[in-house]
Amino acid sequence: MMRTIRYYCKAFRKIAAFEPLLIPLTLVLAVATGAKPFVNIYFSARVVSELSGARSVSTLTTLVLLCLGLNFALQILTEWLMPTFSMIRSRMYEKERMEIEHKLFTLDFAKLENSDFQELVHLHSESMEKVFSAFAQLCWMLRDFVTGVSTLVCAFILLAPLVRIGFTKTGEGFVHSPWFFIALLLFLAVSVVIILLLSNQTSRIWFSSLERYGKLNRLFRCYRDILSNYNSGKEVRLYKEQPLIEREATEALLTKGETILRETSQKSATASSYIAILGALVGFGVYVFIGVKGLLGLFTIEALVRYTGAFMQIISGVTSIAVTLGKSAEILPNLEYFFRIAETESKMEYGTKEVDLEKVEIEFRHVWFRYPGAENYTLKDISLKIGKGERLAVVGRNGSGKTTFIKLLCRLYDPDRGEILVNGVDLRTLSKDCCLRLFSVVFQDFKLFSLSVEDNMTAGETAESERLWRCLTEADVAKRVERMAKREKTTLYKDMDKDGVEVSGGEAQKLALARALYKDAPIVVLDEPTAALDPVAEHRIYQQFNNFVEGKTAIYISHRLSSCRFCDTIAVFRKGELVQCGTHDALLQEADGEYKQLWDAQAKYYLPPKETVNL
Repeated sequence: MMRTIRYYCKAFRKIAAFEPLLIPLTLVLAVATGAKPFVNIYFSARVVSELSGARSVSTLTTLVLLCLGLNFALQILTEWLMPTFSMIRSRMYEKERMEIEHKLFTLDFAKLENSDFQELVHLHSESMEKVFSAFAQLCWMLRDFVTGVSTLVCAFILLAPLVRIGFTKTGEGFVHSPWFFIALLLFLAVSVVIILLLSNQTSRIWFSSLERYGKLNRLFRCYRDILSNYNSGKEVRLYKEQPLIEREATEALLTKGETILRETSQKSATASSYIAILGALVGFGVYVFIGVKGLLGLFTIEALVRYTGAFMQIISGVTSIAVTLGKSAEILPNLEYFFRIAETESKMEYGTKEVDLEKVEIEFRHVWFRYPGAENYTLKDISLKIGKGERLAVVGRNGSGKTTFIKLLCRLYDPDRGEILVNGVDLRTLSKDCCLRLFSVVFQDFKLFSLSVEDNMTAGETAESERLWRCLTEADVAKRVERMAKREKTTLYKDMDKDGVEVSGGEAQKLALARALYKDAPIVVLDEPTAALDPVAEHRIYQQFNNFVEGKTAIYISHRLSSCRFCDTIAVFRKGELVQCGTHDALLQEADGEYKQLWDAQAKYYLPPKETVNL
């Protein structure tokens, strides 16, 4: 209970921070909605009283006009406020999403790669799809709850005289004693508790079923994205994978999903039926009580109408409150997902030191690292020095630790032991801005956005045209951009612009290379930079890069060892260890070395076989 209250308090504070007017607006709407039925109840009772008494036309006219006027005023108020309420609520939804996205952008990369955190983000995304927004739903709940409370308050005000009658002994027998009224109140209380429990159970059933159905729907969306993606569409058709997808996704959603929804509907329908039966029984009890007291002549016809209407509104108010409270089982997990993400803190700390970016020297000193939760070290006692302007190639088999080496260098992770020095200064003591200005990186899983070529190159900053085209030329993609309709202003891909240009994998890789060059950082890191290029294009790129990175420190990761020959030094990794370090020619001289084995394994596919001589 206390956990629920704490989360609700945090949530309402967050709503007030997102949209200060939303809660007051919700309360005004709720009170107006709750009070509206009682205008008709009160004036209907007055009209009945007047018709059974003096029948004054002026009085009846006044009552009718007042009733219509108040109804009109309340209707205008709600109709006027509702669009504003919906607009602010939608705006809050966007702010909720933006806060999560901002957190994901600014959080430590190590946290983003954590599988538990990724699952949490996925759960939050699923919950946003299921209930639109936990905070938006909470506003609806607040409105319905306050509406129910307002209804009960107005009803009790109208019923105050009847309470006095109920506790007054009017004769002999049960119906004349206060116990009649007490029994009705107890029945009402028990019914309210049962309705609350049933409503909570229904909410839990729906939430549980949505989780189960969400897993199937997630699979369906995954395959749907595969089918709708033209890149993967080729394989789907050539390998006739449609039946597999239909069996794994579509049929599963239609069969298992339908079973889940049918079971859920049956259970919730049963609970709703019980709530309806209880409501009918309560209404019957109320009518019996009012009818008996009315036959005894304890109140007038006006009071009869007023009491009957007020009692029925009590049932409506209680049901509204019960349904609202029952949704806690659905809302609380979604609020928890949001706050767990929003309150996740970055653990990586930065210093305030700066280094000379014109002269950068890097040194790894006895660096050890393993990923969080892993048993074995990914990098083991790595010691390596990279001088200013040096070209270093990092090679090794898959899983040898090459990409992890780059992640540590770019300070996406910190080593568990040892230190990484830049110009003799520990990387962890540099300012964040200094760390970001040190590196231009192209990872093998680079990402281009559905924005213009220019925006992709400059990250949204004002472009320097001459510099931009120089980088496009160095990356061997300038001619392709010149052929585009709007040149560097052309949007990439068609996600956001129907006139966008779809570039090939090789062209996208060249644009990513150009982006790295445009940043003009002192250290250029290329992780499989030419994997999507043909050998001729790869050779031309490396020739141009060799000139362009002159004076910069360049680090290359590549499986194609032939592309590493121009590097000053080659570092060879195996199972997380640095096993060799030297020039290409020197490493080939080590007959049993890892580099020679890798080189020979690739060279046999490029060198012609020796001719067989028949003697």
